[in-house]
Amino acid sequence: KPYYVDLNDVYESKVLGEDITVGEKMLASAREANAITDGSGSTTYYTMPWAGGYNGIMYNPALLQQYDIEVPVTTDQLVAACKKITLESSDHYSIVQGCNKPESCYWTYLYPTWWAQYEGYGQYLNFWHGKLSDEERDFSNINIFKQRGRLTSLQALENLFLDFKEGETTYNNLFQQAESTEYMTAQKNFFQGKGAFMACGDWYHNEMSDLIAQAKAEGQSVADVRMMRSPVNSAIIERLPTINDDAMLASVIKAIDNNETSYPGVSEEDFKAVVEARQMVYSTGNYHTAAIPYVCKKVDLAKGFLAYLATDKANNLFVKKTGGSCMFYQYDLQAKDPSLYGSLNATSKMMIDLYNNKIHEAVPLPIPNNFRLFREGGVNLLNAHPSNQLEINFRIKEPITAQKYYDDDIAYWTTEKWAILQGKLA
Repeated sequence: KPYYVDLNDVYESKVLGEDITVGEKMLASAREANAITDGSGSTTYYTMPWAGGYNGIMYNPALLQQYDIEVPVTTDQLVAACKKITLESSDHYSIVQGCNKPESCYWTYLYPTWWAQYEGYGQYLNFWHGKLSDEERDFSNINIFKQRGRLTSLQALENLFLDFKEGETTYNNLFQQAESTEYMTAQKNFFQGKGAFMACGDWYHNEMSDLIAQAKAEGQSVADVRMMRSPVNSAIIERLPTINDDAMLASVIKAIDNNETSYPGVSEEDFKAVVEARQMVYSTGNYHTAAIPYVCKKVDLAKGFLAYLATDKANNLFVKKTGGSCMFYQYDLQAKDPSLYGSLNATSKMMIDLYNNKIHEAVPLPIPNNFRLFREGGVNLLNAHPSNQLEINFRIKEPITAQKYYDDDIAYWTTEKWAILQGKLA
């Protein structure tokens, strides 16, 4: 017997009071991440996401303004912003992060984001299916580890965290005590205005709410911390012939943010590639899924609840009770409950607006756990070296460089190991 009840009828059911199905109202990439497709092409759903969220980069807008820096929309702009603050300031850090535990080294979330942006959503999925093209059989191509997006993403992170020299002085953008600092301490330092950027998730505001309230009660100044849309991997222009340089890429991104559907001189294909990259989201929401055990005695009731999650009422309640988070459904909170929308912080508004964008749909990336290559084959984001402390590994005395990460991972997957993997997944 199966472990879980299939939820196909939930996905295909009409949302209460709407002429649309649950699956159609869900963001397409979130729906796809929960699909199990067998060898015959038949799709079954056993899980549904019950949360959304956004993992990315927090920033201090007042500090950026102080240094005359716009919110970065490309990775090159982010690197330049960090370098400017590091060189010009004796009071502020470019990047504040607590890295005394691997699980709070949140810059790791940017690695799959920038990798997928470069390759495109379809090629990123192909990697996790063990192939380099849609036409190939799953688990057939060991050359997936040579996807260039993996290298360019690591290089973007390396440029942020590797020591650099200016004259006779060596600098690093990361908070000096990062390796010994606990994440809550770092996040407190951040709302106290000590840094410009910090990788985290939309949970930051709830996690810090008591400390922020206490600081305000004591008359301390508190920074207006916000989350930016994840910058686009600047290396993407290598595969976009009609986009000449990073400045042009930034202009295209700003047009997309204004819901433009084209840009002068940029081909339709290249524009679509940047749209997809800009709308990509790495979210713990794809770790938060609901399933119905096969032994459940109230299957219809459980299915009814999962279908209810797609309704406007449930989405409204979710935003209200979580303090501004949302689920993977298109729900126009600003139009349907302007009072609630107006009460939210800037991070929540950004996220809700992104997930409700009907012109350029948000693309929450599937997580490795969604794929057999990870679950049964043992393929992780990086296997040869740890991937969960990238910000630290790029700044140690003998750093693991981006190129070494990339080359060693290719070398790790020998033909013998790949053959064993194929045997497991056959």
